[in-house]
Amino acid sequence: MNHSSTDPGRQDGAAVRSVYDLVLGSWANIDHDAGVGGEHFFASDGTCDMPAATMKGREEISAGYARRQQGGSRVSRHLVTNLFVDVLSPDRARARYNIVLYASRGTCPAPLTEPQAVVDVTDDCVQTGKAWLIQHRRLTTVFLSDIHDSVMLEPGS
Repeated sequence: MNHSSTDPGRQDGAAVRSVYDLVLGSWANIDHDAGVGGEHFFASDGTCDMPAATMKGREEISAGYARRQQGGSRVSRHLVTNLFVDVLSPDRARARYNIVLYASRGTCPAPLTEPQAVVDVTDDCVQTGKAWLIQHRRLTTVFLSDIHDSVMLEPGS
């Protein structure tokens, strides 16, 4: 397996950069735009598997992002770290990374607390001819704070 960070000469640099932008853009959309339009980072039949929900297709993904706002305004920052991109073929890539989540109900500036979660994420991405999109996103909770308020990280939350 060739990781872009350890063997950049053996990777398609444009594909690696496009997948980086896709991953970072998808989380920035959640943090800065409440996920409005975030379903468009996914393929039309894309899937997002989270510990508390599986969303299939853009309509379900859009509804999932809308659920985040049901309790009122929410401030979040999904800090992406340890991002590795493997270009598997000219139209397939896999991004693996961690998310450190800070979140709170309300508006900025929110009180600073411990992170609500640390999550492992794998994004299987496809090149559609126009753009790279997420075909399948899988989140696995590694650490979960007692103070978390995420509707997606824990069954029954």
